[in-house]
Amino acid sequence: MTTKQLSALIDAGVKLDQEIKERQDKFAVLKDQIRACAEAELIEAGTAKRPEELKGQNWSAQGSEGNWVDVSWPEDKLISSFFFRADGAAFRAKDREVIPLDDIRKLSGNHFEKLFAKQFRPAKAFRELAAVLLGDKAGGALIAAVSEPNSPRVAFKLKSPGS
Repeated sequence: MTTKQLSALIDAGVKLDQEIKERQDKFAVLKDQIRACAEAELIEAGTAKRPEELKGQNWSAQGSEGNWVDVSWPEDKLISSFFFRADGAAFRAKDREVIPLDDIRKLSGNHFEKLFAKQFRPAKAFRELAAVLLGDKAGGALIAAVSEPNSPRVAFKLKSPGS
């Protein structure tokens, strides 16, 4: 591939990336408008008094060309993980914020161990720790055992203004 061909690919990629971002923004606005319409119709029909009461509900509508849209309000999802401080207080981390939780052990009664599974995941600096603690060969084997292939990423960046 020549430098000129590569340059053309990069320029085309940046242009397409920008078009996709613009269309995604428009699509998000369109979906918000449809969701608001669905909420209004369901509330007007007496299905709920407030949008918060629509959990578990579904709504469908047909467009003029025969296409359909479905809007669903799923039940709240369970948080994926939480932690305990040394004093026993439970908390979770979300978007770099620490969020305190209710007394999970107390709410679970005698069934905490049955309701919650212990989760194992590599510690911070796992690769470095494995090599130091186990040596290069054994550390490398452990790293390989808990790794999976990753895909290459391509990211386009606009030129700086005034460049």
